[in-house]
Amino acid sequence: MTFIYKFNLDGAKLMWRHMCNKINGNDKLIAEYFAVSGQLMDAIRVAKTKHRKQKLRRAYRQLTESKMIPLGGNRFELAGYNAGMATRAQNQAKVVMAHAMLKEFGLSK
Repeated sequence: MTFIYKFNLDGAKLMWRHMCNKINGNDKLIAEYFAVSGQLMDAIRVAKTKHRKQKLRRAYRQLTESKMIPLGGNRFELAGYNAGMATRAQNQAKVVMAHAMLKEFGLSK
């Protein structure tokens, strides 16, 4: 994957974070986390029954820790788990949890 960084402080911080994730092996866990969460999303899309879709959505929300925060009026903010900012141990725990979810729903290989 190729990243393009801007020549400012934010770009330097982003480059440093990606380099640190590459060195400590966190980048592989991040990629695996997104692959597994993508498998859950695909399973939600192809699920036949309403009950199975609800169970899969609940599992996906638990994995991604996604929630909507109302800001007032018609505005809201989406918040969730940020794998890029998490530590290696946190990402490892999420990947293990995700694989357990896939196994529970019969989606693992």
